[in-house]
Amino acid sequence: MKKLLFACTILGLSLWSCKSKTTDCKDVMCTEVFAQIMVELSSSSNPKLEGITTDSKLKKDGSLLLEQTSFENNFAVVIDDSQLKKLGYNANHEVQFNVYLNGKLFGSYDYIIKTDCCHVDLQSGVLKIVLD
Repeated sequence: MKKLLFACTILGLSLWSCKSKTTDCKDVMCTEVFAQIMVELSSSSNPKLEGITTDSKLKKDGSLLLEQTSFENNFAVVIDDSQLKKLGYNANHEVQFNVYLNGKLFGSYDYIIKTDCCHVDLQSGVLKIVLD
C-alpha cells in the first residue's frame, strides 16, 4: 500500500510539474513523454513524396527550428520537444511550416504552438496537406 501511495504521489508531482506556470523551468520535473506535432503529407501523383522537403521556422524572426527530407509513413514533424529551448517556455508561438517540391516552395502553413516547461502543444494549424 505504501508503494502504491508513493507511486501515485510521484506521478501526481510529475504531472503537476509539467503544467507548472513557472518561467525559469529549472526545477521542473518533466515526464518521459516526447511530444511531436505532425502533419500528414499526401499526394496521389507522388505517393513516395520524392523531391519533397520541409522546414519549420519561427514567424517572428524566421529562425530555423527543424528541417526534414524523409518522411515516415508520409508524416512530417512540424515541431517537437527538442525545440523547446529555441522556442521559449510558457508561451504561444507562431511557427511557419514550409513544404518544398524539388526545391521550390509549394506552400506555407501557419501553426500556433503552446509551450510549457516540458512540452509543445498544438493550438491551431492543419493536420493534413494534399500535395496535388
